[in-house]
Amino acid sequence: MSILLNICGAFLVSVQHFPDPTLQKIYKQEYGCSFEIQPASPDEKLPIHRTREIHVFFPSQSTWWPLYSYDQINSASFNRMLENGIKPGIIIPSTVNWAYYRTLKSAVQRGAVPVLEYRLEDPDYFSSEATLATAFGLRPVAAYVPDGWDANLLIQPKGTYLIQHTRGIGQLPLPAREIKFNQLTLYATTTKDHLIVGKQIILNPADTIPLHNIQAPEFGLSWRFNGIDFKSDYERIHTTPAGYGLLIVSFVLLPMDLILNTRYPSILSTLGSSISWVSLLLGIGLFVLLSISIIRKVRKNGTD
Repeated sequence: MSILLNICGAFLVSVQHFPDPTLQKIYKQEYGCSFEIQPASPDEKLPIHRTREIHVFFPSQSTWWPLYSYDQINSASFNRMLENGIKPGIIIPSTVNWAYYRTLKSAVQRGAVPVLEYRLEDPDYFSSEATLATAFGLRPVAAYVPDGWDANLLIQPKGTYLIQHTRGIGQLPLPAREIKFNQLTLYATTTKDHLIVGKQIILNPADTIPLHNIQAPEFGLSWRFNGIDFKSDYERIHTTPAGYGLLIVSFVLLPMDLILNTRYPSILSTLGSSISWVSLLLGIGLFVLLSISIIRKVRKNGTD
C-alpha cells in the first residue's frame, strides 16, 4: 500500500515506504527538506507528482556523466562519447569472467572508466570482486548500485557510489547533487536522459543526447579484503606490500575459475583464510620450478 509524502510542504509524491532516517538526513542536508505523511481525502483530488520529478523543484546547475552497461559497449552512443573525447563509465558486472574480460579491457583501453557493480544482497562479495577486477586490469574507481538506495551502504569504506533510482516500487530518489555523507560520495543515477536537473549520472543515454554540461563525478573507491586495505583513485591502486602480492596471486590463480567452474573470488577467500599469502606464493613458485624441471627432463630424454 502506498503513502502520500508531502515534501517541504510544497508537493506530494506517492511512495511505498516512509524514507529511512539516513535518507531524511540527506534530503535535509541537500534540499533543506522535511517529510510529512499526507492523508488522502476521497473528496479531493490531490495533484501527485512522480518521484523522478522531485529534482525539478530544486533546480541547480545541471551537469551529467554517461554510464554504460556491458551490453552497450558497442552501441552508437558509447562510441560517440569516445570519439568526442569524453570518457564514459563502463559497468563491470558483479561476476567477472573470461567470457567478457577482453571486451571490458578493450573499452577501458579506449578511455572508458571502470565502475564495479555493487549488489545489496551480497555486500561482502563486493570486496573480492573489486580485488579480482583490479588483478584483471579493470581497477574500479566507483561503484554502481542498481538496487537503489539502502542505508546499509553506510557500512562500506570511503568511496563513490552511483545509486540507481529504481522505478515501479515507489522509492524516493537521492537528491540530484554531489552528496557527501559520512565517508561516501553519492550520485543519483537515472535512465531519463531528457530530464537532466542538477548533477546526475545518466545510464545508457541515447546517441542523440547533446554533448554539453558533462562533468565526471569524483572518483575513488576503497575496500578491505582478507584483512588488507585497498584504495583505488583515478591514478593508481594504493595498498600494502601484502596487497600487491594478493593481486599477483589473484592473476596467477585465474585459470581455477575456468577449471572448477565456480565463483573465483570464493576460491581466493578460501585460500586466504586457510594459509598465509606468503606460503601460497612459495607454493606457486615451487610448482613452477617443478614443472620446469619435468619439462627439461622430458626434453632431455626425448633427445636420447
